[in-house]
Amino acid sequence: MNWDAIGAVGELVGATAVVVTLVYLSVQLRQNTAASQNATWQAILRQLGDLDVLEATTPGLSVLMAAAEENPESISKDEYRRFTRVAQPRFAVLEYAYLANENGTIDGFFWEALIPYARFLISKPGNRKFWAEEAHNVYHGDFIAFVETLMTDDAVPDA
Repeated sequence: MNWDAIGAVGELVGATAVVVTLVYLSVQLRQNTAASQNATWQAILRQLGDLDVLEATTPGLSVLMAAAEENPESISKDEYRRFTRVAQPRFAVLEYAYLANENGTIDGFFWEALIPYARFLISKPGNRKFWAEEAHNVYHGDFIAFVETLMTDDAVPDA
């Protein structure tokens, strides 16, 4: 065997090793992306769950939230302020999920699961009042546009 043949075999072995390495890295990257998306989704669910637990365990808060959502004019200014302190993080979690979907941090499948919840929240008069008063001071413009589409259109906008 001559040196040219040995060199060609070496190049073939090296090229094969590079291809195998690239395939392995591609598989690892996909698995890492899926794990990262799942962790982000779990964080979103945990934040929403924490807000539900807060409402369920804080005396009077559940009654206040229901009254504020259905008829914000029926509660005092102090009660409305308390309501907004729960409404703001609810929408913030949805904003986080929306932006995570936009930048690929969560899969669109997960975001689409939250759209009915977003539609439900913004359908409530108290949440609409909060949104009209605070959204432009607090939330990202793209998320504002998305929610306002939910308010004006029965069709689900593209996420």
